[in-house]
Amino acid sequence: MLLSVAKALLSAALLVLPGYLTRLAWPRRTPPSAPPDALAFWGEALLFGVLWMGGWGVVLAQVGWFSLGALWLLSAGYSGALGVWLWRRGGSLRPHLALDRREGAAFLLLMLAAALLFFHPHEFIWGGADAGVYVNLGANISRTGSWRIQEPLIAEMAPELYPGMFREQPAPMIPQYIPLPGTYLTDAATGQVTPQFFPLFPVWVAILYSIGGLELGLYATPLWGWLGCAMVYLAGRALLGRRVGLMGAALLACTATQIWFSRYPTSETLTQMLLFAGIYAFTLHLEHGERSPWWGALAGLALGQALLSRIDLYVLCLLPVGYALYLRFRRLPRRLFWAFSLPFGALGGYSLLFARLDSWPYFYNVYGSFLDLSAPLAWLPYAVAGLLALALAWLAAGWLSPHRDRAWAASAGRWALRSAAVAIVLLAAYAYFLRPVVEQSGGSYYYWYGDHQVPYVEPYNLVRLGWYLTPLGLLLATGGVFLVLWRGFHRRLALPLALGLLFTVFFVYNSRNNPHQIYVMRRYVPVVIPFLMLMAAYGLDRLASLPRRGGALAGALAAVLVVWLLFSARTVIRHVEYRGLIPQFRALAAALGDGPTVLLFNDVRPVGPAASVGTPLRYLEGLAVFDLQEDRLDPALLLEQIRRWQAEGYRVLMVEGEQAAPLLPAEMEPAVKGYWACHYPMLETSYEHAPHQIWEITIPLWYWAVPALSPVSDALISSGGAAWAVG
Repeated sequence: MLLSVAKALLSAALLVLPGYLTRLAWPRRTPPSAPPDALAFWGEALLFGVLWMGGWGVVLAQVGWFSLGALWLLSAGYSGALGVWLWRRGGSLRPHLALDRREGAAFLLLMLAAALLFFHPHEFIWGGADAGVYVNLGANISRTGSWRIQEPLIAEMAPELYPGMFREQPAPMIPQYIPLPGTYLTDAATGQVTPQFFPLFPVWVAILYSIGGLELGLYATPLWGWLGCAMVYLAGRALLGRRVGLMGAALLACTATQIWFSRYPTSETLTQMLLFAGIYAFTLHLEHGERSPWWGALAGLALGQALLSRIDLYVLCLLPVGYALYLRFRRLPRRLFWAFSLPFGALGGYSLLFARLDSWPYFYNVYGSFLDLSAPLAWLPYAVAGLLALALAWLAAGWLSPHRDRAWAASAGRWALRSAAVAIVLLAAYAYFLRPVVEQSGGSYYYWYGDHQVPYVEPYNLVRLGWYLTPLGLLLATGGVFLVLWRGFHRRLALPLALGLLFTVFFVYNSRNNPHQIYVMRRYVPVVIPFLMLMAAYGLDRLASLPRRGGALAGALAAVLVVWLLFSARTVIRHVEYRGLIPQFRALAAALGDGPTVLLFNDVRPVGPAASVGTPLRYLEGLAVFDLQEDRLDPALLLEQIRRWQAEGYRVLMVEGEQAAPLLPAEMEPAVKGYWACHYPMLETSYEHAPHQIWEITIPLWYWAVPALSPVSDALISSGGAAWAVG
């Protein structure tokens, strides 16, 4: 315990120190007119430290050198060199900062309330779903030091066994087999298994796992949800004022989705934190970029690192193009472009390199339909689209140049913005009231991973979002967007409006995920929900500025909204998913014993105990796990493989679920089998209503050691016979 506390304190110091010293040392072209704001200074210092440690963690995991000690050395070396440089220059290590005490107290209360709501992580270690896979990948990185996974038992396995040992993906997904959920068998000859997902969130799980074990690793998610609220506050303050920033972050902290996904270990809250940190820094870069390149570089690093967190953010690559056009229109110095675009481009390029080298099946399966250029003239639409984009960019740069009539440009811009404001209101009304009636729903489609039919409920997406944000929240958010566009927004609002509206329209039209609640709401966590809460806060702020009781009306609506949000979140506030699972799992691991062990899971369900229980047994305990495909398994080939494993000194255990198939002859099964069962609470999965029931789940398993087998003749194996020889 004391060792973990010491490691945590040292890690925290080496997390903050690089950013603190970098913020002090960063050159300024002109001195600031007033002392830096304390909240902004420490927020930026912490952000840089997070970017530094997370970025190097990804690099070390990719090359197979990840360890907490290596990260400590990198941070200590950088901080030491920077500290000596500052000392030799005669710079002060104690900056003079300004703090508005009322704002500081309000922010502190906000973060305390968010911590009380968020810091109850779900005990999500089961595989079979993304959350458990993320945790297990992080633990595996901490244990092995590498993103890549090597399976020596697969390397020596006969290819004829693959159909019976690994689940097969449907065409055109690649590669053919997945050993366990969230992994791809990319090179069976060498036993190479490639994880799914992008690496940044698992690396942070690995960092916390290395400090304090599994329990602390689960706190990676609450940490990012908590810091996400802080960055939403800073972004809102920079964009629309302090009151809007505080109110927007407070509304976000009250939403059921923010509370749930700040406990549920997936990458959404980390992505949210990076995106709104990037929006905050980019906003200051637009305002003060000529004074210092600090904010441009910080924005480029934050938004670029978001590309290492989620695969669906490559639309951000258009940002440097739009920024270049803006700078050309305003005739601003090119150095502003490079301050942002160089770090952003470097991390964006690294993200693509990582996708090509270490996450290529995932990248292809997401973007494959856009990348298949093998068909005749398949490249033609992309070439035409690229030429059109270049032509439009060139024409826009000419039309918007300072040589054009500024009055005409201003009038056209006002007309376009007000048209967009009306269009947003009409779209929101259609999506909430008319789309569920007009568009056909009630059908279903096949979901291959779960091998079942999923109801088609996409027309209800905005209604379902209202289950968590409340109809009043959606109304205020729509009104806020309308007011921002109608009144003519400042240039600093262009980026959050573009991202917020793009992702809102995109995911409200089609969530692109299994739509069961509350799982599908993760699509809205990185951008959509915080954007809408900031817009709702802006709507309340504008309402408060009205004469004659505007403030009283805004205060009443804000109070109603907060109470409504918390009431809608009442179930997820008091519920911790899988509470008590970890000690029960450890009891199973202890019962299975130590030493080289192979676990063969026998259950006919497509996502059964091998996926859920087997994943942590593989990545947390280091056991070899295989999910038998019972309908495609050749018993004689399996017999020979078991014999080889036993000859190499492995214990082979058969683990059976509730729906086990008769794979082995009765004489090989013991009279008494080991039994284990776990019990835990789980939020209901629903499609037609917001989840409020808590299910009590029980998973029973029976396990037994396969007795020592004598050699089997090659003739028997080749014939596929059912005879078994028991030693």
